[in-house]
Amino acid sequence: MSERQHALDAFLRDAVAGEKSSVMVEINPNLDYINLRGDPSDREFVNAVNKVLRVDLPLQPNTFSAELSTVYWLGPDEWLVVSPAGERPTLPTLLDDALGNVHTSLNVVNGGYVAMHISGRNAAALLAKGFTLDFHPRVFSAGQCAQSAVARASALIAMVDDKPTFDVIVRRSFAEYLALWLRHSGAEFGLQFTSN
Repeated sequence: MSERQHALDAFLRDAVAGEKSSVMVEINPNLDYINLRGDPSDREFVNAVNKVLRVDLPLQPNTFSAELSTVYWLGPDEWLVVSPAGERPTLPTLLDDALGNVHTSLNVVNGGYVAMHISGRNAAALLAKGFTLDFHPRVFSAGQCAQSAVARASALIAMVDDKPTFDVIVRRSFAEYLALWLRHSGAEFGLQFTSN
């Protein structure tokens, strides 16, 4: 399978790693995205989704579940399902079949997002410069996610672990803006951009 072209190809060609990088930004263009809506109080809906995704649908606000797919809570009846591209090409069909006549909405939104995996000892300090979130461990910890403004863009951010490591998912139209903001705001830490 060939790698997908993404909104940051040109940016990455010109990116220069800092000599002492303490923040790594890995761009992952090889992901599939599904926007899923349904009633979390409907056990048939929840059980069908859990069975197909092989991970529990996060029902607690601002949390996510991760196995082969990662499922982010976006709202009381909305989730973003993110999977490695091509590993489960029939996932939308499997979900559609499993949900049958259950009242739900399922939309494939591939190509609409860019995912950034941000890690390193100064990752939280860098993100705190632009996100309108409190990154103190008592407030935002591993397993949590939130939709928030970062600089002048909106993004979904998830804390993957306490190292700290974050996943940031931004709309394709804001991807280059956010990458440029990260490069400018993270100059003091040294940034290394890569793509997998």
